Amino acid sequence: MVSLRHWGAFVLFALTTSAWTSSYAVQAGVAAGVKGEAKIQGNDRPAPEAVRSGDVILTNDTLVTGAAARMQALLVDETALTLGPNSSLTIDRFVYDPNKGSGEMVANMLRGSLRFVSGRSSALNRPQFKIKTPVGVMGIRGTSSIVVEREGGKSFFMGLVGPGPDNNAGLPPSKIEFSNDYGSQTVDKAGVGFFVEVNQPPGDLIPVPAEISNLFVNKVPE
Repeated sequence: MVSLRHWGAFVLFALTTSAWTSSYAVQAGVAAGVKGEAKIQGNDRPAPEAVRSGDVILTNDTLVTGAAARMQALLVDETALTLGPNSSLTIDRFVYDPNKGSGEMVANMLRGSLRFVSGRSSALNRPQFKIKTPVGVMGIRGTSSIVVEREGGKSFFMGLVGPGPDNNAGLPPSKIEFSNDYGSQTVDKAGVGFFVEVNQPPGDLIPVPAEISNLFVNKVPE
């Protein structure tokens, strides 16, 4: 498993030495772990390129994993985005300025599976994390959540991994706030989530199914 502490110094080094330049994109982080075939596309790249650990990731970049691939993107604030197989995600916006107390990320997940673990931005007063999906928008507060595509894109599962209120670690409680044109749903208890289908309101809260939680157990790229 990738150590965020180990990668923190490398992120800063990579961001200050990158040759990538763009008038409309900023450096969001680096690829902290890649296993299998993964590609990055967008910005000044004439064609999709293979992703390797240490490659710089810009806003407006799209990350794509193959059928047997996994990768982790480590953002500047040490937020970790772990993509499972057959996934596609674009980092639309990323801001981290601890001096001004601002932290924001907006990502567009088109397909696949994603585990989000917040970094230093979660300690700011009003961090804003949003994951856009084909079924609606999920706002995240706190440390860890998951989004998993089901039935070939006909539905998605969204769950809160933790921590919830009254956790033993003394961490601030996490929360998911989801909305689309048909309704909304809030999760503030660890290990709970909901399914939502395309053009439908979100379903009832249920425990995270084992087959979904197992997608991320011991499978973070090394």
